Amino acid sequence: MSTYPTTMAKPAQIRSALRFYRVMAIIAGIALFVLIAAMFVKYGPPQNPSFSAAWSPIHGLIYLVYAASIANLGLKSAWSLKRIVLNLLTGFVPILPFVAEARVTRSTEALLSRVYLTGDAGTTEEEDAWTQAPILNSARCAWSIRSTRRRSACSRPGRTPSSSSNGSGLTA
Repeated sequence: MSTYPTTMAKPAQIRSALRFYRVMAIIAGIALFVLIAAMFVKYGPPQNPSFSAAWSPIHGLIYLVYAASIANLGLKSAWSLKRIVLNLLTGFVPILPFVAEARVTRSTEALLSRVYLTGDAGTTEEEDAWTQAPILNSARCAWSIRSTRRRSACSRPGRTPSSSSNGSGLTA
């Protein structure tokens, strides 16, 4: 069984989902700090529950949309269920939505840059070919950072890693 994603959305769809996720991560992070302030006003010295009563449902709605943006990006980027759940949990700890947003953006941009290994993915033909084997094999080469042989083999045009019996792991 391969550990590489086998189904991904087109790069334009992933970029769109990433933009929405980034906006929602920032909004959810700010909303979490506002919720902490609301809890302080409710239970602290002022003891005024009206602000908390008004803000809590708004914060819940914001988190729900944040969770939907994580699921959307995760499914389009072929994340594992574990990664999706861990990203969902970042919405419960202050500051973590900002940290997670930076990490997810970095990793997703790296994923999208791998699409361009075979040429300009901005064209319709290239985007349609994203789910086909040659481009996916190029992405697999870039994802295999542990194996120097695979990286060097994949950097040569026309060669992809395989499980051939000649021991080199390459096919011409």
